[in-house]
Amino acid sequence: MQGIGEKDKQNWVQVFGRGQVYPAIGEFREEWREMLTITGFKDISVEEFEANEYFATINDVLMRLEDSPIVPNFDRELDKDHVQEIVKQFTTPKGIMTNSQRVLLRATK
Repeated sequence: MQGIGEKDKQNWVQVFGRGQVYPAIGEFREEWREMLTITGFKDISVEEFEANEYFATINDVLMRLEDSPIVPNFDRELDKDHVQEIVKQFTTPKGIMTNSQRVLLRATK
């Protein structure tokens, strides 16, 4: 199972001053470990990884913000200053950067 980590898109969330709150990795890990153990799974492991993600254009950023719960109540017009700040702070030669964090849970039955 793959889940979104608590630090996902953290640089963008900081610009907005609001963002979806994910459970702490430790909470996620223990909750799933307990459920899997109760249902007969074994060899349970949890791995976390982070990577940079790049968006080619501001429209790609807007599409991600509109189509995902990164920033609750995102509004293209009301939040345009925040979006411009993201572009200003995080534009690199590869594109507009954000961090991505994932948690991978493995178990066998």
